[in-house]
Amino acid sequence: MKKRIVGRLLTVFVALILGSVLLEYDLRQGAAPLNSSEKKPLTAETAPTVEESVPVIQNDTAVVFQQVYLKSKDMVTGALPEQHTLIGKSLEDIYRFYPKERGYEVKYAENELTIRQSINDYSPQQKQKYRLKIYQDLVAIYQGPTKEEDVLQQVTSIRYALLPLDIQEKLKNGEYEFETEDQLNDVLMNFDEWIE
Repeated sequence: MKKRIVGRLLTVFVALILGSVLLEYDLRQGAAPLNSSEKKPLTAETAPTVEESVPVIQNDTAVVFQQVYLKSKDMVTGALPEQHTLIGKSLEDIYRFYPKERGYEVKYAENELTIRQSINDYSPQQKQKYRLKIYQDLVAIYQGPTKEEDVLQQVTSIRYALLPLDIQEKLKNGEYEFETEDQLNDVLMNFDEWIE
């Protein structure tokens, strides 16, 4: 049993070395030398066939994961979940795992793999935005991605009519929008001071 495993590992190791040597030879004999500034990224259309594919994702391959939220036009770049499972995978494997039909775009160039996912939604940050509006003559807290899609979260005890006219006007026009709960709370504390 151990001899079989060692034999298989040796076979895989030799195949990897031979594949690397053949790939480098092919690149040196081909249209573009390795130091060419006109390198084109590999995409699903230009990916090698299964017979030609070699493992391209190594420990030192940079992996960039981008999520593009189409409704809010935000792009979030971060770590790819389970990124370590890509090591040793061919581009063909990666194209199968991240298909265009599911909103993925995969590119590989100069030892950098970029996986971009298009999501037909708002970004998590956009969904967390807070807004102050008027609800039955009271200042109320709404939360959601846009003014049209936010949801009432809480009605405060702050009477709209007791606030200064410029603040009333800003509330009417929907000008109080906050990225964080701390920012929201700071403004609410200032409103309380106007009333006291």
